Amino acid sequence: MKKFLSLTRASMSAMFAQSQSGVKSKKASYKFRTLILYAFLVIYFGAMSGFFSYVMYQSLSAIGMQKLIPMLVVFAATLLTLISSVFTSGGYLYRAKDLQLLLALPVSKLTILCSKFFGLYLSNLTVAALLCLPSGIVYLVLDGGSVTGYISLAIVTLSLPLLPIVIGCIISYFIGLATRGMKHKNVVTTVISVVFFIGVMLLSQNSESIFEYIENNGATISESLSKWYLPAGLAANAISGVLIDLLWFVLINII
Repeated sequence: MKKFLSLTRASMSAMFAQSQSGVKSKKASYKFRTLILYAFLVIYFGAMSGFFSYVMYQSLSAIGMQKLIPMLVVFAATLLTLISSVFTSGGYLYRAKDLQLLLALPVSKLTILCSKFFGLYLSNLTVAALLCLPSGIVYLVLDGGSVTGYISLAIVTLSLPLLPIVIGCIISYFIGLATRGMKHKNVVTTVISVVFFIGVMLLSQNSESIFEYIENNGATISESLSKWYLPAGLAANAISGVLIDLLWFVLINII
């Protein structure tokens, strides 16, 4: 366990150090600006998540469809975690600069793999928490949730990233194989990142139309999510106090 924690700490330190590579002067001020930026993003996305839950509850509770809110949030968090894993796991898990050094240490390969995966899990847990916790807390407060609901929300948030991380790592592996011979694969990655960012901005600007669509098609969306992505329905039931669905949700993600 001690080796596992040490490797995890070292791997995550290396990952954050890569984001600051090339910055040699004014290091303290750069770190301060980065911290301010991260704090702003945390507040912004947390506020947006809570606001989404509040607005949707006012509309959906009138027709008895408020349980759709945690389903949508869990699905969105899963999708963002999947995308994040696809983009980050390649450099962090497969092409990490410290990989050769780690493999030369007197540590089992399984311990190295677990430490890498755990570091990836911690970084993606932030994405899931920013979406699930503010929205879930607002939903439970408005819906009169019990203590069991808050505990279930915490457990759902902690276990949610596992499944999309594994799928994202598999996708990233095959993308790496497909682009291994490309001379400009960094350009391809940058273009995909820009397209994704533009998509997020367009969704934000059209949030009113999205809210209206969800209100008018709540039953259809709920049925589709329950059918095509079972964990979303299980998570919504778990937050509502159905403990057996909480158990199934955790088991699906862990297995």
